[in-house]
Amino acid sequence: MAASDDCCNYQVFISYRWEDTGNTFTGFLHSELKRERIDVFIDIENLPRGEEMLPKLFQGIESSKISIPIISKGYTDSKWCLIELAKMVECYKSRGQKILPIFFDVELNDIKMKNKTFEASFEQQHKKDPKNDEQTIQGWKHALSVVGEIKGFELKEVNG
Repeated sequence: MAASDDCCNYQVFISYRWEDTGNTFTGFLHSELKRERIDVFIDIENLPRGEEMLPKLFQGIESSKISIPIISKGYTDSKWCLIELAKMVECYKSRGQKILPIFFDVELNDIKMKNKTFEASFEQQHKKDPKNDEQTIQGWKHALSVVGEIKGFELKEVNG
């Protein structure tokens, strides 16, 4: 079933790792989208303090027409980023929702799990966490692989 125009509260959902791009590229992208009057779901603006995060994140993804994951070197270090990415891929496959990935100073082979760069993140961060079962971890890897096959934008050493 394709996503219909009346299903969406937001035009764009942005997923990013704050430490990598929050104060730089992501902040600029968010400002420019808003300047163009595009309705954007971004955590720093749309997640009220004191509320449970996961349902609000899923609602933001499900109610957006386009998801933009900004995949940076530290993206896979964040369990939250991986949860968001897996949900984006689920909506992409089940509802025809668009994903417009931005590969921020990373190699596509890393995203496709063909190099060891992101694998280290899974070994050091996620496999050691008893809350993450093997099926969840494989789902995150699969989501990365799917997004790696989508034509997006590759940005290297962005200034301003």
